[in-house]
Amino acid sequence: YYQELFDREPLAARVVEVMAKESWQVQPRVYEVNDPSKRTPFEDDWDNLGRSLRGKSYYQDEQGSPIWEYLLRADILSGIGHYGVLLFGFDDLRAGESLETPVTPQPLRKLLYLRVFPESQAAIAAREVDPISPRYGQPTYYNITFDDPQTASPGGFGASSSTRKVHWTRIQHLADELESSEIFARPRMRPVLNPLLDIRKVRGGSAEMYWQGALPGLSI
Repeated sequence: YYQELFDREPLAARVVEVMAKESWQVQPRVYEVNDPSKRTPFEDDWDNLGRSLRGKSYYQDEQGSPIWEYLLRADILSGIGHYGVLLFGFDDLRAGESLETPVTPQPLRKLLYLRVFPESQAAIAAREVDPISPRYGQPTYYNITFDDPQTASPGGFGASSSTRKVHWTRIQHLADELESSEIFARPRMRPVLNPLLDIRKVRGGSAEMYWQGALPGLSI
Protein backbone atom coordinates (compact mmCIF):
# COMPACT_ATOMS: atom_id res chain seq x y z
CA TYR A 1 0.00 0.00 0.00
CA TYR A 2 2.85 2.40 0.79
CA GLN A 3 4.43 1.54 -2.56
CA GLU A 4 1.16 2.38 -4.34
CA LEU A 5 0.93 5.73 -2.57
CA PHE A 6 4.55 6.50 -3.44
CA ASP A 7 3.99 5.63 -7.09
CA ARG A 8 0.75 7.57 -7.59
CA GLU A 9 0.42 10.30 -4.95
CA PRO A 10 2.68 13.37 -5.34
CA LEU A 11 2.55 14.42 -1.69
CA ALA A 12 3.24 10.88 -0.50
CA ALA A 13 6.30 10.72 -2.76
CA ARG A 14 7.45 14.09 -1.44
CA VAL A 15 7.20 12.88 2.16
CA VAL A 16 9.56 10.02 1.34
CA GLU A 17 11.97 11.97 -0.85
CA VAL A 18 12.31 15.35 0.82
CA MET A 19 14.92 14.56 3.51
CA ALA A 20 16.92 12.28 1.23
CA LYS A 21 17.15 14.80 -1.60
CA GLU A 22 18.00 17.61 0.80
CA SER A 23 20.70 15.52 2.49
CA TRP A 24 22.38 14.46 -0.76
CA GLN A 25 22.37 17.86 -2.50
CA VAL A 26 26.10 18.30 -1.83
CA GLN A 27 28.35 15.47 -2.97
CA PRO A 28 30.45 14.12 -0.08
CA ARG A 29 34.22 13.91 -0.31
CA VAL A 30 36.00 10.80 0.95
CA TYR A 31 39.59 11.27 2.12
CA GLU A 32 42.03 9.66 4.51
CA VAL A 33 44.51 12.52 5.12
CA ASN A 34 43.58 16.18 5.29
CA ASP A 35 46.15 17.17 2.67
CA PRO A 36 44.89 17.38 -0.93
CA SER A 37 48.43 17.10 -2.28
CA LYS A 38 48.89 13.63 -0.79
CA ARG A 39 47.15 10.53 -2.06
CA THR A 40 46.75 7.32 -0.08
CA PRO A 41 46.05 3.82 -1.41
CA PHE A 42 42.61 3.97 0.18
CA GLU A 43 41.74 7.19 -1.68
CA ASP A 44 42.98 5.74 -4.97
CA ASP A 45 40.94 2.59 -4.45
CA TRP A 46 37.85 4.65 -3.68
CA ASP A 47 38.22 6.68 -6.87
CA ASN A 48 38.90 3.55 -8.90
CA LEU A 49 35.73 1.97 -7.48
CA GLY A 50 33.65 4.82 -8.87
CA ARG A 51 35.40 4.62 -12.23
CA SER A 52 34.85 0.85 -12.47
CA LEU A 53 31.11 1.27 -11.86
CA ARG A 54 30.80 4.20 -14.21
CA GLY A 55 33.16 3.23 -17.00
CA LYS A 56 35.00 5.85 -19.03
CA SER A 57 34.15 9.43 -18.14
CA TYR A 58 35.54 12.93 -18.57
CA TYR A 59 34.97 13.57 -14.88
CA GLN A 60 37.95 13.26 -12.56
CA ASP A 61 38.33 11.92 -9.04
CA GLU A 62 34.93 11.65 -7.34
CA GLN A 63 33.10 14.06 -9.64
CA GLY A 64 30.20 12.23 -11.19
CA SER A 65 30.80 9.08 -9.16
CA PRO A 66 27.74 6.79 -9.50
CA ILE A 67 28.15 5.63 -5.89
CA TRP A 68 26.41 8.72 -4.54
CA GLU A 69 23.53 8.31 -6.98
CA TYR A 70 23.03 4.73 -5.78
CA LEU A 71 23.09 5.87 -2.16
CA LEU A 72 20.52 8.59 -2.86
CA ARG A 73 18.23 6.04 -4.50
CA ALA A 74 18.78 3.64 -1.60
CA ASP A 75 17.91 6.40 0.88
CA ILE A 76 14.64 7.11 -0.93
CA LEU A 77 13.55 3.53 -1.60
CA SER A 78 14.32 2.39 1.95
CA GLY A 79 11.85 4.98 3.25
CA ILE A 80 8.86 3.79 1.25
CA GLY A 81 8.21 0.70 3.34
CA HIS A 82 9.97 -0.77 6.35
CA TYR A 83 13.38 -1.17 4.70
CA GLY A 84 15.33 -1.19 1.47
CA VAL A 85 18.34 -3.14 0.28
CA LEU A 86 21.52 -2.46 -1.66
CA LEU A 87 22.75 -5.46 -3.65
CA PHE A 88 26.48 -5.90 -4.29
CA GLY A 89 27.43 -7.80 -7.44
CA PHE A 90 30.92 -9.22 -6.87
CA ASP A 91 33.24 -10.80 -9.41
CA ASP A 92 32.99 -14.24 -7.81
CA LEU A 93 29.86 -14.67 -9.95
CA ARG A 94 32.19 -15.04 -12.93
CA ALA A 95 33.76 -18.07 -11.27
CA GLY A 96 30.47 -19.92 -11.12
CA GLU A 97 29.22 -18.74 -7.71
CA SER A 98 25.57 -17.82 -7.42
CA LEU A 99 23.79 -15.04 -5.57
CA GLU A 100 22.45 -17.66 -3.17
CA THR A 101 25.92 -18.58 -1.85
CA PRO A 102 27.83 -16.52 0.75
CA VAL A 103 30.48 -14.22 -0.68
CA THR A 104 34.06 -14.98 0.42
CA PRO A 105 36.10 -11.86 1.29
CA GLN A 106 39.35 -11.61 -0.64
CA PRO A 107 41.90 -8.80 -0.96
CA LEU A 108 41.40 -8.50 -4.73
CA ARG A 109 37.63 -8.97 -4.73
CA LYS A 110 36.08 -6.61 -7.30
CA LEU A 111 32.67 -4.98 -7.23
CA LEU A 112 30.99 -5.26 -10.61
CA TYR A 113 27.69 -3.51 -10.01
CA LEU A 114 25.21 -2.15 -7.46
CA ARG A 115 21.45 -2.50 -7.47
CA VAL A 116 18.87 -0.81 -5.23
CA PHE A 117 15.49 -2.30 -4.30
CA PRO A 118 12.57 -1.25 -2.08
CA GLU A 119 10.86 -3.62 0.34
CA SER A 120 8.26 -4.55 -2.26
CA GLN A 121 11.01 -6.07 -4.44
CA ALA A 122 13.19 -7.49 -1.65
CA ALA A 123 11.11 -9.83 0.47
CA ILE A 124 12.87 -11.53 3.37
CA ALA A 125 12.91 -15.26 2.58
CA ALA A 126 14.53 -16.56 5.79
CA ARG A 127 15.84 -15.28 9.12
CA GLU A 128 18.42 -16.49 11.61
CA VAL A 129 16.66 -18.72 14.16
CA ASP A 130 19.64 -19.62 16.38
CA PRO A 131 19.11 -17.67 19.65
CA ILE A 132 22.84 -17.67 20.48
CA SER A 133 23.87 -16.29 17.10
CA PRO A 134 24.93 -12.60 16.95
CA ARG A 135 22.60 -12.31 13.96
CA TYR A 136 19.58 -13.79 15.73
CA GLY A 137 16.42 -12.56 14.03
CA GLN A 138 18.37 -10.97 11.16
CA PRO A 139 17.62 -11.89 7.54
CA THR A 140 19.68 -14.70 6.03
CA TYR A 141 18.11 -14.79 2.55
CA TYR A 142 16.16 -12.34 0.42
CA ASN A 143 13.95 -12.91 -2.61
CA ILE A 144 15.01 -10.11 -4.95
CA THR A 145 12.72 -9.21 -7.84
CA PHE A 146 15.05 -7.66 -10.40
CA ASP A 147 12.47 -6.59 -12.97
CA ASP A 148 9.42 -4.87 -11.56
CA PRO A 149 6.41 -5.69 -13.80
CA GLN A 150 4.87 -2.28 -13.00
CA THR A 151 7.76 -0.50 -14.71
CA ALA A 152 7.77 -2.64 -17.87
CA SER A 153 8.05 -0.73 -21.11
CA PRO A 154 4.96 -0.43 -23.36
CA GLY A 155 6.72 -2.52 -25.99
CA GLY A 156 6.76 -5.49 -23.64
CA PHE A 157 10.53 -5.62 -23.04
CA GLY A 158 11.18 -6.52 -19.43
CA ALA A 159 7.56 -7.37 -18.77
CA SER A 160 8.40 -10.64 -17.03
CA SER A 161 9.76 -10.37 -13.50
CA SER A 162 12.84 -12.28 -12.42
CA THR A 163 13.13 -13.28 -8.75
CA ARG A 164 16.38 -14.65 -7.34
CA LYS A 165 17.28 -15.88 -3.87
CA VAL A 166 20.21 -13.84 -2.48
CA HIS A 167 22.41 -14.51 0.55
CA TRP A 168 22.61 -11.77 3.17
CA THR A 169 26.39 -11.31 2.69
CA ARG A 170 25.63 -9.75 -0.69
CA ILE A 171 23.04 -7.36 0.72
CA GLN A 172 23.20 -4.14 2.72
CA HIS A 173 19.95 -3.88 4.69
CA LEU A 174 18.86 -0.22 5.03
CA ALA A 175 16.34 0.79 7.68
CA ASP A 176 16.27 4.12 9.50
CA GLU A 177 13.77 5.27 12.14
CA LEU A 178 14.01 1.90 13.89
CA GLU A 179 11.75 1.30 16.87
CA SER A 180 11.40 -2.05 18.66
CA SER A 181 12.46 -4.06 15.62
CA GLU A 182 16.06 -4.26 14.45
CA ILE A 183 15.20 -4.77 10.78
CA PHE A 184 11.77 -3.18 10.21
CA ALA A 185 11.78 0.60 10.45
CA ARG A 186 8.84 2.96 10.62
CA PRO A 187 7.76 3.88 7.06
CA ARG A 188 8.12 7.61 6.47
CA MET A 189 4.50 7.91 5.37
CA ARG A 190 3.06 6.22 8.45
CA PRO A 191 2.95 9.26 10.80
CA VAL A 192 1.18 11.33 8.12
CA LEU A 193 -0.86 8.55 6.52
CA ASN A 194 -4.25 9.84 7.64
CA PRO A 195 -3.66 13.39 6.30
CA LEU A 196 -2.41 11.89 3.03
CA LEU A 197 -5.61 9.88 2.71
CA ASP A 198 -7.68 12.95 3.60
CA ILE A 199 -5.99 14.92 0.83
CA ARG A 200 -6.76 12.13 -1.60
CA LYS A 201 -10.43 12.13 -0.57
CA VAL A 202 -10.78 15.92 -0.78
CA ARG A 203 -9.11 16.12 -4.17
CA GLY A 204 -11.22 13.29 -5.59
CA GLY A 205 -14.35 14.49 -3.84
CA SER A 206 -14.05 17.97 -5.35
CA ALA A 207 -13.99 16.54 -8.86
CA GLU A 208 -16.91 14.22 -8.11
CA MET A 209 -18.93 17.06 -6.57
CA TYR A 210 -18.41 19.19 -9.67
CA TRP A 211 -19.35 16.27 -11.93
CA GLN A 212 -22.57 15.68 -10.02
CA GLY A 213 -23.47 19.38 -9.67
CA ALA A 214 -22.52 20.64 -13.14
CA LEU A 215 -24.91 18.45 -15.15
CA PRO A 216 -26.82 20.49 -17.75
CA GLY A 217 -30.53 20.70 -17.16
CA LEU A 218 -33.67 22.64 -18.09
CA SER A 219 -35.07 25.29 -15.79
CA ILE A 220 -38.70 26.33 -16.11
